[in-house]
Order: sequence, then structure tokens, then C-alpha cells
Amino acid sequence: MKTEDDSAEVESDEEWEDAACGDGDSSGDVSVEVEVDNGVESLSHNQKRKRRRIIRNEKEFIDARMQHREEVEVMLRRARLVAEWTFDDSLVASVLSLLPYDANNIDPQTQSPLSRIKAVMDWFDRSFRALDPKDVTVEEGRDGCSYTEGLSDVLTRRNGSPHQLCQVFIAALVATGEDVRYTCTIDPTPPIPSIASPETIPLAWAEVLVSGYWINADPVRRLLGNKAALESSHRVRRSAVAYVVSITRGGHVIDVTGSYARRPDRTKRKRVSHPDDVRWWEALSQSEGTAAAVGILPCSIEGFKAHPEYVLGGRYLDRHTLRPGARVIAIFRGIPVYRRSDVSELLTKTQWSRTGRVIGVGAEPEGVDGRGRALFAEWQTESQETDVVLPVNKYGCVEIRGGKSPPGCVYISSPHGERVAREVGIPFASAVVGFRSVGVMKHAPVIDGIVVLQDHGGLIRDAVVALETQLAEQSQEMKFRVVLKRWERLVMTLASRERLRSEYGH
Repeated sequence: MKTEDDSAEVESDEEWEDAACGDGDSSGDVSVEVEVDNGVESLSHNQKRKRRRIIRNEKEFIDARMQHREEVEVMLRRARLVAEWTFDDSLVASVLSLLPYDANNIDPQTQSPLSRIKAVMDWFDRSFRALDPKDVTVEEGRDGCSYTEGLSDVLTRRNGSPHQLCQVFIAALVATGEDVRYTCTIDPTPPIPSIASPETIPLAWAEVLVSGYWINADPVRRLLGNKAALESSHRVRRSAVAYVVSITRGGHVIDVTGSYARRPDRTKRKRVSHPDDVRWWEALSQSEGTAAAVGILPCSIEGFKAHPEYVLGGRYLDRHTLRPGARVIAIFRGIPVYRRSDVSELLTKTQWSRTGRVIGVGAEPEGVDGRGRALFAEWQTESQETDVVLPVNKYGCVEIRGGKSPPGCVYISSPHGERVAREVGIPFASAVVGFRSVGVMKHAPVIDGIVVLQDHGGLIRDAVVALETQLAEQSQEMKFRVVLKRWERLVMTLASRERLRSEYGH
């Protein structure tokens, strides 16, 4: 019988080997007896195998994380080297000598900020031809190269790999005086072993600073300001981009994945998530103060409508306006993205008074609504002084929306509030909690309770509670008297019936 110590030495079934029995004579039968005490031996062995499987899985996750980090560091070093080659003065000077006059002389007073970028892109499209990446080897500069190792030949032949042409295009933008940075994708092996790593096509393009925000410019795919299409051309078999980094002329690495990822759920699975790995990535890159700093942008217009932090600009700012100094933090499908804290709702003077705010002196309307009423933003209002008078409307009532009273006021919903306020002599106003339909296109206010100043709220509440307690006691006493009178009537009826039966029973 095997003891517990002997079973602990058994590592796995794979460690057993075939061996001859006895003195080499295997013709006879061999009998082996194994005693198991109520399955304890088998249970212990299964538990050990399960524990070894867990340890093996943990090791796979750790190995995948380490491999992911190593690949990211290698790819990032390569990207910084290509960016350094792209901003090389020799390349910029050579490209500048090839630029036409109309691409390098744009009047900013009469033409839009995008005119120079479009002019350079048109010249680039006429002058250069992109080769299939499969026809260019890594040694020939498929993923980028320096000026002396291949870019000079690209300028002579007027063709090259998409990566090489992107380097030439960025050099042309630098030559025209644009603030530009080199942007590329990084797709390492996912940090989770169970996630497949499909083959993807690495991309590179330019980001140009226009009117305070960065827009993408890709001369090979003829994309300008359309960040969503970039990941579409990157995806192969429903894959998503893992990292998108921008590298400045000074070598600073900026994580801009949030501006390009259309599938946030899949992108997160391909990026680091362990706290140690997140700190490691933050040490390698920096945020530009956009959505990449706190999360990934929504991947649809509907996602922005209910998003707690980001909002679309332009025509999507319905009855809203931007605060002075608000800056664009990203571009989504050509639409500027702002922080929701930089956006204010536009309300009329009456609507602001319901929230306890009044229009400031000299404030000019930010717009008008469909009925011609002036609309104001929050920064054009001031907190209303509610310690002197109640904020009543022209009908002498205070409107309550959602059960919330105006600042400095208290809403008393009890039906006895008006009676108490009149008895103690405290000023109050009827509370309008909504409107009801009384006909075609006609509505009447629904009045329920009163509104008093905050200083008087405690007194009114205590008086209302005392009155309601007194009324409840009076009601209980009245019910007791009614019940007692009914019992008296029942007893008298029964006594009369018994008397009549005894006298006239025959």
C-alpha cells in the first residue's frame, strides 16, 4: 500500500516508463494489488493535478504579458527611429527643392488653414506612386528607412512603400512650416494568451496642427481628417488596432489611441490592463490631454449623446453653446469633440429663474429659440438672492421641477402647509408641480403644496407635523365616539327585543 508520502512524490503520469518485470521472464502473469482508502488517495492526486494546471495557466499569462511588453518596447524604439529619420534636415531640404511654388506659398489671410495641406497632398498624389508592401523588403525600407539608406532613391524614382512615402510627405509638411508629427500603429502579441493575433498591416501617417487641434493626413490613402477610415484600412479579419502613437520632432511619444479606435472593447483586450503594466506604458508614453488620458472615445454618434464626459460639437450642440476658451480635444469623423464640462445649456430668462439664477447685467443673448425668446448660457447668469423674496413668476407661484425647490427655498408638499403658514404669518407661494391638459392645446397648472424661504422651512415643517398629529388624534377620537354610539344602539336594540319576547312571547 502506498503511503501519503509516496503519493506526494508522484508528479504526473507522463513520468512513468515501461520496464521489464522480475528477472526478465515476462511469460507469467503479474498481479498488482493497490489499496485505496475511501478514495482519499485519488482525490489528493486530482487536487495536485488541478493545482499544477492553475500554476501553468498563471505562468502562461505572465509569459504573454512579458512578451507583449518586450514587443511594444521594440516596436516603439523602431517607431522613434523612423520618426528621427523622417524629421532629418537632409530629407526636409531635399523635399523642399521639389515642392512647387503654389504648394509652398499659401496666403493665410485669404485661404483656409487646410489649403497648404491639400496643396501638398495634391502635389504628392501627382508626383509619387505607392508600391505594394509585399514587393518591398524590410531591407529596402518597407517599414521606413533613413535618407541615406533609401529615401534619396525614393525621391529619384518617385515611388516607394507606403511607409517611405509617408516619411516624404511629413518632410514636405515640415518644409512648408506646418506643425506636424509622425503617427503609426503598434500591434504586438495580445497580453492575453486566449486572444488570437491576426495578421495586420502596420500603418503610418501624419498629424497636423490646424486651428488648435490635430487632424490626420494620409497621402497614400487620400485621407484628411477622417480618423475612422484609418482603422478600417488597418483591420484584417475584424481585428482592431492596439496602440496608436504620435511622435513629435523632439522625440516625445504621445498615446493617441483613443482618437482612432472604433472598437473600444476589442482595443482594450489587445492593450495592457494590469496595474503594473499600465504604469509601465505611462512611463513610455505621455497623454496629450485628450480622451486617451481617461479612456477611449465612443465609437458612434449615439454613444456621444449620453456620454458623461465628451460631446460632439458643430450641429450636434443643439440648444447648447461652448464656454469661452473651450478647446477641441479630438476629432471624430471630421467632427470636433469637446469636454462636456465646457458646454452649457442655453435657457431663457424664465427657465434660469427656475434654477435660482438671474441674468447678469449687460449679458448679450447667445441665441434665440424657435419662438424668438432670448437664450443665455450659465456663465451669463448669477446666483439669485433668495433670502429677501421668493422667486415667484408673474402669477405669484413657484415652479417645482422634479420635486426640487429653487436654491434658498423649501418645498412643503403637505396640504396643510398653506393653513399653517397663514396662521403663523410666514410668507409663502403656491407650488406648481406640473401641468395638466384641459382641452385642445390648453393646459392648467397643477398646484400641490407651498414654497417658503429656507429660514422658515423648519418652523413650517414642525407646525405641519403638529397639526397633522392633532388632526389624526381628533379623527381617532371621532371614530371612537361613532363606534361607541353604535354599540349603545346595538345593546339597546337587543334589550328591547328580549323584553318584548318575555312579555309577548305567547
